[in-house]
Amino acid sequence: MQASLYFRATFYCLRISRSSAATIAVALETPVNGAAGQARFNNAMNRALTDIDQSANSVLVTLSGVGARINAIDSQKAANDAYTLQLQQTLSSVQDLDYASAASQLNAQLLALQAAQQSFAKVQRLTLFDYL
Repeated sequence: MQASLYFRATFYCLRISRSSAATIAVALETPVNGAAGQARFNNAMNRALTDIDQSANSVLVTLSGVGARINAIDSQKAANDAYTLQLQQTLSSVQDLDYASAASQLNAQLLALQAAQQSFAKVQRLTLFDYL
């Protein structure tokens, strides 16, 4: 899609430039006689140069759009690469897991959780009258 936009804009620019070049060639080959001839020559040259300028601007706008899209693609590729690395590290840690160590860590964490829950339950039941 990006390449087709670029080539379409470039083709359009070349087509306008070719017609502008033809206009310039005709204006240069036509003899200039008097003020009216000079005015026709100036008008033809101005039209041709304006067309060339507009076609160059069109190509620049298209190129900037393509460049912005390429930057977005590069940014997304970097994010995907970082995510892939994170997934590989996670997979490696899971595959390299020492099951005996993991089971004992899980039991220790469960014991700590149960102790915290029992402490909370005891504190929850306390009232001001218990202190008196």
